[in-house]
Amino acid sequence: MNRLLAGVVFLGCLVVCPLATFADELDDGPYFGFRFVETRDKQVRVSSVDPKGLAWQMGLRRDDLLVTIGKALNDPNKRDVRSSKDVKDALMAIGKKDGAKYYIVLDRAAPSATKAARMTLKGEIREATKRPGFFNAYQSR
Repeated sequence: MNRLLAGVVFLGCLVVCPLATFADELDDGPYFGFRFVETRDKQVRVSSVDPKGLAWQMGLRRDDLLVTIGKALNDPNKRDVRSSKDVKDALMAIGKKDGAKYYIVLDRAAPSATKAARMTLKGEIREATKRPGFFNAYQSR
């Protein structure tokens, strides 16, 4: 009986815990291929990145802290990221469409550094020529 109860509790945690700890991909919008969590100090940290997703191609990596997301460096509608909603709204504004430009300012901690390095990722999203409906991100240097 105790084994059965322990199994039910374990399975319940497998189903419920990930839903409680991860902010999921955009509900009705494009799939960028990453998950993120809101920290207690009003920051948003990337918790996982799909290596086959747009987020990986854009340059996002696990443990990056998102600072700002916009369509261009001088975008008047850029969003300073302080919540999961900010991330979702900013990505919806960029959209997953051919020619959509993006830029993401983030803090990335190096394993040996005591302070995170501020980075800017920018580029363009383009539809795959051989696979209509599929998109790739191309970083600008």
